[in-house]
Amino acid sequence: AFKSEYLLAKTEIMAEEIQQEEDNYVAALEWGESLGADIACASLGYLDWYSYEDLDGNSAVTTIAVDIASNLGVLCINSAGNEGDDPWYYIITPADADSVISVGAVNRDGAIANFSSRGPTYDGRIKPEVCALGVNTYCVRSNTEDIYRTASGTSFSAPLAAGAALTLEITLGSQIFLDCHTANCTVFWIAV
Repeated sequence: AFKSEYLLAKTEIMAEEIQQEEDNYVAALEWGESLGADIACASLGYLDWYSYEDLDGNSAVTTIAVDIASNLGVLCINSAGNEGDDPWYYIITPADADSVISVGAVNRDGAIANFSSRGPTYDGRIKPEVCALGVNTYCVRSNTEDIYRTASGTSFSAPLAAGAALTLEITLGSQIFLDCHTANCTVFWIAV
């Protein structure tokens, strides 16, 4: 969005999926909030060391961190996960937080993608709250500057929802989703 500033934090360890990544995510949220971020968008989540019963909006480390950041005024948007056609099926943390906007994936016709993780949370809340394009989404091919491709996943849906939330907030100039004190919002992206 025009006149926006962006922060980027890399929290994932690509070689393995370990709990240290959750601590990295918490540190990134704290860092972004301390620098005045208005929106935090993350296309990541965790399930390997959790059970479905842990998806109650209060148990996972990242879920608690999202709730704290939200209470401090950061609009948190997170991918729902890509477990819809896997045995896990459900959303992943921190998409279970009651204060996060979790985002599922749809195709261009608006049909929910088979892979898009589903709710409800263990305590019965409906998730995801919204869906955005996440099937055959155009993006830049990694390690290039001008070669494009299509890719699928809720990792593409969440940034679209975050951009829409920011655009609505700036355009309408009112407190639609978050509390931006001026039209110069800071968006915080947590990268994989």
